[in-house]
Amino acid sequence: MQDVMRPGSFEFARADPQGKRQIPTELAHYTNHAGFDGILKSRTLWATEIKALNDISEQEAFNIAQVGAMVASIDADSATEALNEAVLRGISAAARRDVFVSCLSDNADQLSQWRGYAVSTDPKSDRRGYAIIFDTFRLAQVAGESGFDLLKCVYSAFDLNVMVSDHLTSAAVWLDIVGARKSDDQDDVTDAVARQTEEWLIRTAPRYKNTAFSEESEWRLMGLESSTHDLQKIPPDESRPNRKRVAIPISNSSGSLAEIVKRVVVSPTFPPSGWECAQRLLHEAGLSVEIKKSEIPYRYV
Repeated sequence: MQDVMRPGSFEFARADPQGKRQIPTELAHYTNHAGFDGILKSRTLWATEIKALNDISEQEAFNIAQVGAMVASIDADSATEALNEAVLRGISAAARRDVFVSCLSDNADQLSQWRGYAVSTDPKSDRRGYAIIFDTFRLAQVAGESGFDLLKCVYSAFDLNVMVSDHLTSAAVWLDIVGARKSDDQDDVTDAVARQTEEWLIRTAPRYKNTAFSEESEWRLMGLESSTHDLQKIPPDESRPNRKRVAIPISNSSGSLAEIVKRVVVSPTFPPSGWECAQRLLHEAGLSVEIKKSEIPYRYV
């Protein structure tokens, strides 16, 4: 299965050990009215530093204790000493990087996501929620221009451990092939493995989420601070002043907003009085797309 998209070049990498998932043609981004208005007017998506997301275990996952445990389990002969040193250096370097993600889902009408992500923090809100439905490949192309990859989240420790094992096996084979046991170039080789591990980890750890979130079937646009330095830095909101965010343009030479947005689904609690406003915002953004009401029979009391 291909579930990591390197959108800039459209190269795909297999990263699902079970091989069961397929890349969906559409992905949904849930948001409230303020977010919907801001996305259309600015033609951007917000990416949040991964350590500030709602799954508090993600900061722990980024330290990737599973990697350290598996490295420690390798027999300490001369080759694995070099591997251990290189991998641990890569882990340390990755942990110092700021990773930013913007969240999407391949489920465009799910009650838990309406309730969790498409409501306002304002108690006086009229509870207008939206799911913006994007064309997956167009979105990947456009976000790729800003250095963001599209990744499918995994929710089981088994899947993560398979990916960890695959990486360690590849690194060990590489060390053997280039003669790292005896070679005078061992330092250069271990430096390369450390860099490879850092790159691998910062693209793997952001994909791992607690199994409690598995029903969200999440995909993520992921970018590093170094690749987003030229993007707009968004001031943190008052409720979470320590949260760092950047803006990902979603209308550029790779595609316009009209090519990327396929339709809009509105929440079960969406008031009849809000339709005209939603249509006006879409019209002002140059979008002529269907607005569809959620099929979930939920009423907010």
